[in-house]
Amino acid sequence: MPEDLESRRRILANNTGAVSQAVVYPAGFDQNVTSGVKFVTDIIKYGLQDCLKQKYFLFGYSQGATVV
Repeated sequence: MPEDLESRRRILANNTGAVSQAVVYPAGFDQNVTSGVKFVTDIIKYGLQDCLKQKYFLFGYSQGATVV
């Protein structure tokens, strides 16, 4: 398992209530990530409205790294 994926697995395993959220966006050759960025910012914005103490670990691999 790549080191970055192993780090994500450890963070999820060692933090009570931690969840993983996939970001759905059209990843094409041109790397247009506008919809992915909006999705991520909306998730964080609405999550913080529910609980200001939430913490986020942003992880992206390959084209997803461009989003985060």
